[in-house]
Amino acid sequence: MGSAADKYKQQNNEIIFLDDYRAWALAWADAGAGDNAFYGTEILTTTNGGQIWNVEQYREENVFLRGIYFFGYAERIVGGVPGQFLMTTDGGLTWNLQILILEYFHIFQ
Repeated sequence: MGSAADKYKQQNNEIIFLDDYRAWALAWADAGAGDNAFYGTEILTTTNGGQIWNVEQYREENVFLRGIYFFGYAERIVGGVPGQFLMTTDGGLTWNLQILILEYFHIFQ
């Protein structure tokens, strides 16, 4: 993921290309120290085929996002463990926590 991967440990979990230019990826990162420390999920997006990636840190402690699901041009759900689901209807500008009945989604418990 460009030079950003050189700065910290990162494990890519999923990369989905919508077309030749637009893609979304999830990565688990362990970066920084002190007040700047980050251990969690990063949501990465590109609009130029991966030449430049924009990184948004999801700073919920002990939550790791694993999958991206698309339901149209701007609607996405990301999910992870333990049972965390977020939804966007504006292409990722804002995210809303989704409450699901976890007994139907055993893998996320």
